[in-house]
Amino acid sequence: YLNAGTYNLSTGVNFSNTSNVTLRGAGANQTILKFTAYDGCGGAFAGICLNNGHNEYNAGYDYSANWTAGYAQGATQITLDNTTNVQVGELMFIDQLEDTADTGDVYQGQQTWSCVSCANPGRANRGQFQTVEVTAVSGNVVTITPGLYWPNWRSSQSPQAWWSAGLPISGDGVEDMTLDGGGQSSTGGGLVVFYNAINSWVKGIRTITPKDSHIKMWYGNLFDTIRDSYFYGTQAHGGSSTQSYGYDGYTGSADLVENNIFDSISTPIQMEDQQGTVLAYNYIPNTLNLCSPTACFDWLLGTS
Repeated sequence: YLNAGTYNLSTGVNFSNTSNVTLRGAGANQTILKFTAYDGCGGAFAGICLNNGHNEYNAGYDYSANWTAGYAQGATQITLDNTTNVQVGELMFIDQLEDTADTGDVYQGQQTWSCVSCANPGRANRGQFQTVEVTAVSGNVVTITPGLYWPNWRSSQSPQAWWSAGLPISGDGVEDMTLDGGGQSSTGGGLVVFYNAINSWVKGIRTITPKDSHIKMWYGNLFDTIRDSYFYGTQAHGGSSTQSYGYDGYTGSADLVENNIFDSISTPIQMEDQQGTVLAYNYIPNTLNLCSPTACFDWLLGTS
């Protein structure tokens, strides 16, 4: 708990693989954290970093397996050819090769994109994936939640699973304070970064002018909630930078973004590699362009 007042921080706050902790202020207009630098947060950079410390984005993943059975939409059990160090509570990523032609069903293809499977470390051309939590392991059968969202998982696309040695953090929250990123302009990242965090949240906070993102879901997030908060501006809004995000859903599944105000942000809600996330009752005034009308038109035509 932080009393009312202004706290000037020369680095970010890292939850350091600690679960079931809430950082709470006296109110969004009373407790103010002003950052002049961020925590490294495993390469994500954060004012407040909710992270288990494993850092797949930089370090890569530890284990992988071929996914051999259990492809039906809604299935909660999948069969792998090995379950080495799979633990209950584990975050697991399941993926398959992208389509190269329209199959008449869901068409998942990113073959010509310059950043194929950016959010899938070292796993080129596997842009279709889902983040799940392991709830049970019996031999090579893994029980997961949520069930499979997509109807087009199939053996012809060489489906696989990958996971890391460490369990995610869980049950962490940030509430009732202002986070001011206006004094930090050297790195991107987010004022709050969820990085291998499940069942965690922000509530009743106000965030002001980060370098690029207010909330960043960086890697391996599930069942997290962003609620009842106010996000204002970024240092890039209305300028030439491409980084001006409110909620940047980089990876994860089944998040809830509800009853927030995203004010004066060029891209208030950015959905990247998210599945099953609910966006509800958010208000978005004063959306600002990242470029002038002429520059935007040139960019669309590919002439600039």
